[in-house]
Amino acid sequence: MSTMRLRQWQAECEAAYAGHQHQTFLVAALPGAGKTIGAGVIARRQFLQRYPRGIVVLIVPTDHMRSQWRSVMSRVFGIELTEEVTGRLPSGFHGVVTTYAGAAKRKAKLGQLVRSFPTLAILDEVHHAGDKASWGSSLVEALGPARSILALSGTPFRHDETTIPFLRLAEAEDGSRSYITDYSYDFAQALRDKVVRSVSFETFDALARYLDKGFTKAEFLAECSERDTATVLKILLNDEGFLEKTLRAADIKLSEIRSRIPSAGGLAIAIDTDHAKLVASVLERITGTAPDIVVSDETSATSSIAAFSSDHRRRWIVAVRMVSEGVDIPRLMVMAMLTNVTTRLYFRQAVGRVVRRQGEHDPLAHVYMPASRHLVQHAHEIERLCSDAADPEEDGEAEDQEDGLGGGRPQREITVLSVTDAQHKSTLFRGLDDALSLDLPLPPQEAALPSLEERMLAARSEIQVLVAKYARMTGVTPHIVHREYMMKVRRTPQARMSLAQLNEKADYYRRRIAGVSSARVDTQSETSNVL
Repeated sequence: MSTMRLRQWQAECEAAYAGHQHQTFLVAALPGAGKTIGAGVIARRQFLQRYPRGIVVLIVPTDHMRSQWRSVMSRVFGIELTEEVTGRLPSGFHGVVTTYAGAAKRKAKLGQLVRSFPTLAILDEVHHAGDKASWGSSLVEALGPARSILALSGTPFRHDETTIPFLRLAEAEDGSRSYITDYSYDFAQALRDKVVRSVSFETFDALARYLDKGFTKAEFLAECSERDTATVLKILLNDEGFLEKTLRAADIKLSEIRSRIPSAGGLAIAIDTDHAKLVASVLERITGTAPDIVVSDETSATSSIAAFSSDHRRRWIVAVRMVSEGVDIPRLMVMAMLTNVTTRLYFRQAVGRVVRRQGEHDPLAHVYMPASRHLVQHAHEIERLCSDAADPEEDGEAEDQEDGLGGGRPQREITVLSVTDAQHKSTLFRGLDDALSLDLPLPPQEAALPSLEERMLAARSEIQVLVAKYARMTGVTPHIVHREYMMKVRRTPQARMSLAQLNEKADYYRRRIAGVSSARVDTQSETSNVL
């Protein structure tokens, strides 16, 4: 029997879920720790085995994460999820996967499905449920009847003015409130287990001269006032000289790593699409090769990420938002953080993209960033967490500080005068002990297959091609061809056909096309004999 290695924290989390009494179970595990596998184990062994008629409803932030989750759940656990939320479940599927926006849009259909079956709802990066008030209320309406809700978070977050549905709150003596976490796996624990790499942070600074309400200012980012930090940061991030200095240092480090680990890749996180193009042009000038660019609202983003993940010749990928949360590219080992979003939450998510450890020969990740006091503070927090890995008795967790800075381009007249070398470097601990693991049985052979939905999409595409070809050969429209099939062969609409029925329809038209072609050959032969 084939097996996979289950990390100890995943086994402990499963046991904690099994003994849980509330509807919602909140898991906070750092990016790269393996939340997807942990959730899949719970879905398969703790829920679907207990409820044979049960289904899984999976809600994720982005389209790419929807495809990524669907693939893993199918390949690893044999749990087939469809992206179509219609109020009914097609044959062969165990549930649905959609985005938070999609769930809000189709709340009635989703609620119909949840009321029809015992349901495990998995909310990935659950803080997104509080992004819009309408999303939260829609989720409560649709998922309220769910038998169980598994909420996942890759980063710690606090209760503020935004209410996140389904999560339980605890009030401290000082009156502050925080969400109750049912299982937590932090950076220090992951370092001890060698699940993640240690991180080296290097910051770059420059003197920015600009006009502010008629006054000339000249400031370094690390030394400027709190009021001017956002302005100076934008100035530096839009200056090609500053970008080239930072990216060249990052690329030199990437080349050094690739000499030992040829698959290693680099990630540059940009402000917006225009800024991503600027960053990409600087990288192309440095490396001689244009890097991949992905933007979260582009339909090509998923295929671009997949291509970069599998093609180890590609050195750099430039991203806007997309790769900062939840996207799995294990070969990333160097990051240039060139965005003006400096919140603790976003920083932890971004660093999470490069810390996942692949073996004994990649013990260190490298982050290159502007010398913003907020980013440096967040880096020191990670450093303290690594100190916890060496001395578990100390608690180095700092208070959360949300300090989001708006996007866009600087509007004031600016001149960047110089770019300095790195002013700060912090190398964190490597981790201490080997990861403990358990064996988890895998579905036999089926793991290598595409998901059921991917196979059904391929079958529908093939039918579309076959029907179009048959329609041209017979001189009728594709609509008539489909209607003829429903009248003569099967009355089930194609949208509701199972995979076996779709393959049957494709085979039918292959035979019909072959028959028409054969008849034409016979006709041509008879005509030739007559002549």
